[in-house]
Amino acid sequence: MFLSQDIKSQRSTKKCTINVKDVNDVTPTFLGIDEESNFLELKLLEGDYTTRPDAGQTVDTIRATDGDGTSPNNLV
Repeated sequence: MFLSQDIKSQRSTKKCTINVKDVNDVTPTFLGIDEESNFLELKLLEGDYTTRPDAGQTVDTIRATDGDGTSPNNLV
C-alpha cells in the first residue's frame, strides 16, 4: 500500500502488489520496512512528478535480501 501525504497532511493511498516467486525455503525480506506498521517510508519533495521533463526517473530503490544458499534462488 502506498500512502502519500503532503505538508498540509492531505493523504492519498494506492494499493501496490509485489509478486515474489520463491522456490526455495527462505522467504525474501524487504529492507527498511517498519515492523509495527509494515510500511516502507520513502520521502519525496512535493510536486507533480508526471509532467516534469525527468518524468519516469527512479526516485528511490526498494531493497530486499534472500537467505537461500544458491543462485538463482537467492537473487532478489
